[in-house]
Amino acid sequence: EIRQMTDVIACNGYENEEDTQDPLTGLPPHSMQIVVDGGSPAAIADCIFRRKTNGCKQIGTESYQITDKSGTQRTMKWSQPTYVEAYASIVVARKELFTDVSEDLIKNAILSKVYNIGEEVSTYELGQLIQEANGVSPNFYIKTFFVGKTANPSTDTILRITALERAIFTADRITIAVVNADG
Repeated sequence: EIRQMTDVIACNGYENEEDTQDPLTGLPPHSMQIVVDGGSPAAIADCIFRRKTNGCKQIGTESYQITDKSGTQRTMKWSQPTYVEAYASIVVARKELFTDVSEDLIKNAILSKVYNIGEEVSTYELGQLIQEANGVSPNFYIKTFFVGKTANPSTDTILRITALERAIFTADRITIAVVNADG
């Protein structure tokens, strides 16, 4: 329901029903954590209040007070994601000499991808977006494509994102080199 709110960019929910700490999310036993990017605190808290199970501990850095039917104040908790500044380094090769390659087309294809909370960045997926944007008769191909958390990454094709993070690209963190197909 929170994901459907018009002012919510991304949202993920985690629940640990077990008697031990969850090794992937770090949630303590019998707890839940909602991670929301955007949204109105009142609307988020109302949704959590109406849907949360009694006895389930809420984990979160954000909070909002809701008054229940008996007049009792209840604190609803959730978290905001930590933004991961993603960088991309791409080398594309022209299929023919002197063919114009639009770096803006490549950057816009990458920037069109909105990442959810906890979603990893894959150069394969981004490469598909670039090729789709390039059309049915592409004038270039991707020679190398790397992503990372620092400028000019040169080794990773997948950027791992934790359950509480959200990857964000900006045009100035995407470097593109255009070369001829023969070198």
